[in-house]
Amino acid sequence: MLRVFRASGEEALSVHLTDFGKRIGSVGKPVPTVAIKRHLESLCGVPRFRQRLILPDGEILSDGAVVDGALDVQLILLPYSLDPPEGLMNAIRYRNITAIEELLHAPADPNYNGFSTTPLVSAC
Repeated sequence: MLRVFRASGEEALSVHLTDFGKRIGSVGKPVPTVAIKRHLESLCGVPRFRQRLILPDGEILSDGAVVDGALDVQLILLPYSLDPPEGLMNAIRYRNITAIEELLHAPADPNYNGFSTTPLVSAC
């Protein structure tokens, strides 16, 4: 059983990992954290880049981590960074996926820059 709690203590998600694995096509395998965050995005409307899943010991689950057992985590929703996402346009232009991921995890707002075209529009 995976249980995700909001900072308020309210339960945001409670799901058996085998059921969740079936839904995402990962039957019998550990569930990637990024899949959990994508599901939470549909529930809370906040992109995965602004979500942090915190283990009871305070460790932050990275998007590359996997969950394969009963677990309680806390969901923290971060605001966008007040600083413009420096380098996001170049990362998009050169299709540098690693840099884009890092910048969005800042979490940089993909709809902001000082130019007429936003990074999000450029990516499209």
